[in-house]
Amino acid sequence: MDSRLIVYLSLFHCFLLSINAHNGLSTDCDANTKTCNYLDIAAEMIKSAKESCHLCKNVENKPIDCEELLRNGHNTSKIYTIWPKSRILNGKPIEVFLRYGH
Repeated sequence: MDSRLIVYLSLFHCFLLSINAHNGLSTDCDANTKTCNYLDIAAEMIKSAKESCHLCKNVENKPIDCEELLRNGHNTSKIYTIWPKSRILNGKPIEVFLRYGH
């Protein structure tokens, strides 16, 4: 779940608590009805947030250089495939031998 969504929901929850604490509701039933209405609004907000959230499920890891390989945790000396940004290669991968250590 996106951290911004968690923050918004936490703030919304605090808002609900403060409204119910300061509201002069006459019965527990009135308070429950009002809380249920707010929960319906929160559920709708969550549904809307989920619909607008685009998840990248099949993102391929295509490092562009040796430095990116190292940042991604590849620290074994061997042949790796990289996808350098180059007009000459036009998005084609190349194999490189990386020697880590001495």
